[in-house]
Amino acid sequence: MRKYGIFHTLGHKSALKNAKIDHATKMKIFFIEEIYDLSKNENKKYGLFAALSFNFNNLDKDNILYLREVLKKIIECKYIEKKHKQELTNKYQNILIN
Repeated sequence: MRKYGIFHTLGHKSALKNAKIDHATKMKIFFIEEIYDLSKNENKKYGLFAALSFNFNNLDKDNILYLREVLKKIIECKYIEKKHKQELTNKYQNILIN
C-alpha cells in the first residue's frame, strides 16, 4: 500500500524549524514502513534493520502512534527471528508500552 502526503507549515520561523524536524522524523518512519511493506516475505528483515539503525528523539503524539503501528507490524512478522524482535522491542520499549 503506497502512502502519499503533502506537508505544509504556517507560522513563525521557529515553528518552521520544528516542522522540518517533525517532517524528517515522519520521513524516517515512512522509510522504515516502506522498506518493510515492499519487502517480500523473508526479506522483510530489512525494515527491521532500518528501524534498529534510526534514533528517534522527542517524538510528538502523532509520530509516536505512527511509529508504534510500524513497529507492531514488524514484530508480528513470522519471517523475523525472535532475537531480532526482542532487540527491536528493547530499543523501542517506551514507545511500544505507552
